[in-house]
Amino acid sequence: MNQLLLFCGPHGGVTWHYGRRVRQRVGNGTSVQASLDLAARNLFSSWRAPRSAMLSSKGFMHMDIGRLSSAILALSGLAGVCKPDAVAAALGLEARTSRGTVEIRAGLGGTYLALGAWAFLQVSQTADLAVAVTWLGAAAVRLVALVLDRPRTNAAYWSYLGLEVGCAAISLAAVAG
Repeated sequence: MNQLLLFCGPHGGVTWHYGRRVRQRVGNGTSVQASLDLAARNLFSSWRAPRSAMLSSKGFMHMDIGRLSSAILALSGLAGVCKPDAVAAALGLEARTSRGTVEIRAGLGGTYLALGAWAFLQVSQTADLAVAVTWLGAAAVRLVALVLDRPRTNAAYWSYLGLEVGCAAISLAAVAG
């Protein structure tokens, strides 16, 4: 049976694989494997709802676009949980204490992972709308911060804004049907 496998190690190495079981050594040689065959079944079948992913007559996979935005949110959260230092560095943050690292894991990791995974598995307009509002909130605050905080911007700042607006648009398109 094909499964969606996630690997998350203490020193990085987040990877995913859909298909046969694979193993990967991460960091100090340990890895945590989460087998999400329910998610894989849900992604590549139509048993949850008419809006879920389905095989076309030619055999190509068609994924509900709202699930794409939810998956991106969940994966960004997974990165925050598994690689908080890398996420903090990418966002220009600095965790000076272990408590700071916990807050990055929980706030930027756990929150986004939980909402994204829930919405991905839910396959509903309400879930898509929740994800859209989350992305729009992040984009709106990023734009307001340009005036309030006058941050030094770079390509990453504008890329994150584009990702937030793009994912919000994807989720809103899914809500609109």
